[in-house]
Amino acid sequence: MPRQKSVYSVLIISLLLLAAVLVPAQAQDSCVRVHVMFEASEATVLDGKLSVGWEQTGGGAYGFVDFWLDEEELSGGDSFRMGVFNITGVDSFRTFLNDDELDIDGDGDFSVDRTDCSGDLPSDDGRLNLNDAASLAIVYANSKTGGYDVYLVDAASGGGDLVIRATRDDIDAALAAATAPGGTNTLIQAGQTASLWALTSGECQRNAFYPDGKPDVFIFACTAG
Repeated sequence: MPRQKSVYSVLIISLLLLAAVLVPAQAQDSCVRVHVMFEASEATVLDGKLSVGWEQTGGGAYGFVDFWLDEEELSGGDSFRMGVFNITGVDSFRTFLNDDELDIDGDGDFSVDRTDCSGDLPSDDGRLNLNDAASLAIVYANSKTGGYDVYLVDAASGGGDLVIRATRDDIDAALAAATAPGGTNTLIQAGQTASLWALTSGECQRNAFYPDGKPDVFIFACTAG
């Protein structure tokens, strides 16, 4: 039977699209961590892409983050963190969701929670996922290979191990396969608990896990050279 979005979930999305979520005024070095959650009210399978947008109140800064799920199976009562991202230097903003490319086989509620991360921003050492201080899988552009390196950080020691080194050729080949007619998200390289994918959108996605075991998804531009 084809998967269909429940009417209840669509109503929840519609309400979120209309609701303005305001964050109190903060200093320019402020950081708000946005957590996107789904709580299943029955056995549910999530598959596809959820897009989360944000816009500064009154106009100005804005952005979108996409979270890709591959048939994530939830039991009734499960609370699943679909993804997390940081917004820095913005006094107040609203969030909105787009589930047009997300298949929901079941039912549940979406929610967007916010926590303060002003005090734990990582140092700007060139990492691409600078705005996610909780991530233990750090992505760097490699100027020599034209590709990307991924390091897994030991939370206890702070040390990092190189687990992925994808060259420009590796990335371009995977992007060509992913973006071809009928293409699918294509694995570029994997190492330990991290993996790097080329998406049908023409972007790259690094998958890993947060210290609590929840999925850590980071999507970034990696245009073919």
